[in-house]
Formats: sequence, structure tokens, C-alpha cells
Amino acid sequence: MPSSELFFPICYMGHWFLFIVDIANHCFVYLDSLYSEDSSYHLDIKDRLVSNFKNLWRKIVPNAERTNFNNFMILYPPVPKQTNLDDCGVFVMKCIELWHYGADLQNYFSHEDIPNIRMKYANGLYFSLVNQVNTSLVIKLCCGGRLFFTDNLVTCYLFLCHC
Repeated sequence: MPSSELFFPICYMGHWFLFIVDIANHCFVYLDSLYSEDSSYHLDIKDRLVSNFKNLWRKIVPNAERTNFNNFMILYPPVPKQTNLDDCGVFVMKCIELWHYGADLQNYFSHEDIPNIRMKYANGLYFSLVNQVNTSLVIKLCCGGRLFFTDNLVTCYLFLCHC
């Protein structure tokens, strides 16, 4: 089944946010854990992102003229807000994981959950079966050789620090 949502993680001026093109619901969605819709940050890039997307769509997608993006709404749904300048990438990953049209992501997680979410992502990547890195050194160093399991992922104190 073809997807009706396109997700674009964007890093602009050292800050990550998520730009979504929702074709089924005719909207451009901005999910940002730091800046608001009326901030100078978004006023500077909002129209440029939409314009660049439309131009690229016309170049790449056959019969692109059938999709009229001029009628699309621009939405800034509520999202949890970060309390520092370091966690925007983790917020973006979690928004990609949870987003669906009409979702109030504030009901799913908050800034207080970010350390555990960061740990879960780090462990999932590091201890993935497709990761070819030798994990034996980390397993020996971690927790004095004792492993703790959470959500079927290995949880080590090593990943409590911000990477």
C-alpha cells in the first residue's frame, strides 16, 4: 500500500524539526519541539520548504500536475517541548515514530521521557542484529557484566550519558 505521508527530518541552523507532507489530508505539517509557528526561525523557512518541495515534486513525480499543493493547509500541531538545546534530534525521531494525522503528541511523551527514549534508541541501534560492530567490550564494561532487560533491549548504564 503506498504511503500518503512523506517525512522530512530537517536540520536548519543546528536545530532538528520534522516537516511532513500529508497528501491524504492535504496539509504540510511542521513538528518542532523548540520553535513555534510565529518564531522568526519558522517565518524564515516555512514558505521556502513548501516551495522547494513543490518544485522538486513536479520534477520527480509523473503527472505531478494532478496534485494541487496550493490548497494544502499548513499545520503546527502541539508537540512536547524540549527544555534544552540538545534533544531536538531525539524529539524528531519520536515524532516520526508516533505521528498520525490528528495526533496530539503531548499525550504520548514529554521532555522528561527523553533520557529513556535516547537510551532505547541507542541500545536498539548498538545491539541490533544487523549491527556488525563487536559489542563484547561494551557488554563486559557495562554494569559489571550484569545485563538488565527492558522492552527486549539490553539496557546499560553506559548509554545513560548523552552521546
